[in-house]
Amino acid sequence: VDQNPFTNCYCTSTATTVDDEDIFNVTMGTLNNSSTCATLAPGPGSAKNRYSNYKTLTPGNIVTGNMPFSVQVGTCGGNFSNAIAMWIDYNQNGAFETTEKVYGSPSTTVGPHVETGFAAIPSTALTGVTGMRVIVDENTSTAMLPCGTYAWGETEDYLVNIQPCVPLSGITTPATVTAECSGIGIITAN
Repeated sequence: VDQNPFTNCYCTSTATTVDDEDIFNVTMGTLNNSSTCATLAPGPGSAKNRYSNYKTLTPGNIVTGNMPFSVQVGTCGGNFSNAIAMWIDYNQNGAFETTEKVYGSPSTTVGPHVETGFAAIPSTALTGVTGMRVIVDENTSTAMLPCGTYAWGETEDYLVNIQPCVPLSGITTPATVTAECSGIGIITAN
C-alpha cells in the first residue's frame, strides 16, 4: 500500500467566498511567489481566491532563527479589516500545531497592505522539506487557526526547505543582525 508523503496530509483551510482579501505575494528566504485575483495555483485542490496549493513549486530555502518575511495582501473586492498568520510544520509530522505558528499579525489592518516581520523558527526544527501555510482572514481576531473554513480571505500552502544557519565568517553587521547565512543570501535578525 502506497502512503502519501506527510506534506500531502495537512488539514484543509479555505475561504468560503471569493471576494475581498487575497494574498498577492509571499517572500521568505529564496521563496518569492506572486499571484493576482485571476491566478489559479497549480497544485491539486486549488480554488481561485479561496485556497492556493503552491506545494508543486520548488521549495524555498529558509533557515532556523528569526527569518524575515513579507506578505502582500491585496483585494479582489472590498477593503475590510484583515490579519495574516503563518505556520511551518517544523517537526514534520503532517500537522500544523499551535506551537508551529511562527507569525501572527499583532492587530488587524484595513485593506491592501504589505506586512513584514520575522518568523520564529526554532533551532530544534527538523531540517529538510516541510509544509508552510499562510492565511489572510478578514474581520478576524488575530487568533487564527490553521484548519477549517472562514468567510473572506485566502489560504496558501507552500513547501520550504529548512536548513541550519551557517554564518559566513568576517561579516560586520548591526547589533540587530545575528548572521548572514550561506546558501540563503539573506540576513537573519533578532
